[in-house]
Amino acid sequence: MGGGFTAVVISTVAIVIFGEIIPQAVGLRYGLAIGAACVPVVSALMWIIYPVAYPIALLLDKVVGVEDVHTYRKAELKSLLQFHCTGEEPLTEEEITILTGVLELGNKRIDDIMTPIQDVVTLSADTILDQPKLDELSATGYSRFPVHAPGYPTAFDGLLILKQLLRYDLSQSLPVSDYPLSILPEALPTINCLQALSYFRTGRSHLLLISKTPGRAGGAIGVVTLEDVIEEIISEEIVDETDLYQDNVSKRYPERSTTSDTMRGIVENLDIFSSLPATPTYESDSTLMGRPSDDDELRHAALDSDKLRVQLALPTKRIEDWRQLTEQEQVVDSASESD
Repeated sequence: MGGGFTAVVISTVAIVIFGEIIPQAVGLRYGLAIGAACVPVVSALMWIIYPVAYPIALLLDKVVGVEDVHTYRKAELKSLLQFHCTGEEPLTEEEITILTGVLELGNKRIDDIMTPIQDVVTLSADTILDQPKLDELSATGYSRFPVHAPGYPTAFDGLLILKQLLRYDLSQSLPVSDYPLSILPEALPTINCLQALSYFRTGRSHLLLISKTPGRAGGAIGVVTLEDVIEEIISEEIVDETDLYQDNVSKRYPERSTTSDTMRGIVENLDIFSSLPATPTYESDSTLMGRPSDDDELRHAALDSDKLRVQLALPTKRIEDWRQLTEQEQVVDSASESD
């Protein structure tokens, strides 16, 4: 009796430890690697037992039915993302924000993010385009201007793209109607942001006129750009070099960060900076973008707590010339101190 009870206890404990706890722990930690290594064995077993397993699977499907695939609602998916902030491969806060923004695109109407028509800079078709007018348009910070019929500010004919004027001589002082206009697509305010993004992806236009009566005059209520939709995805206002306002509706001025503040978060975790040899550094708010030629010797500096320290990026010969010049200056300084 005692021997039988002891055998049951030992076998149960052994099964729990070696058959449950250890395999689960190893599987959770190295599941992908173990699965990849077992692919040949599993594939062979599938072919071996296929003649028996397949008829049984068909019979079970008829008797108990096909297992339903579990799906999540959008609200559940957004909540599920929050649980992935930690773990082996955690999502960053920016990644969670972008994924959440994408999930919300289909539920957000386009008129919720549009710029009201009264805040849109428009042009009449009879407006004379000369250099002063071009300077005025450039000062607005916009690159696209809806064009309406003379005397009818809600009857739009097309879209004037500012960079297209670079090909023409503005000294002729021609009206807007004499220049080629791009199409100005119109849409109802009831479409969602995902539908607008799908249209922008076609490449026909990056600006959409929102109208209560598309194709007819008098219904325009605002405009939406590709940038507006992207801002909804990242949940943050995009401000470029020419923007006068961070938000066209509230007229809030942009708060631009210095280049060093912005780049710090991008490069501070790169181990390559700590392994490069040291050369003279200069504190700077500018950033070198691009790649030197293979013959150039590029030096980078480590990041300090205050500013992004950017070192010289010069061809090897110029670095040697710079070193010689520095040595000469040191000699002159030493002679001056002696005198």
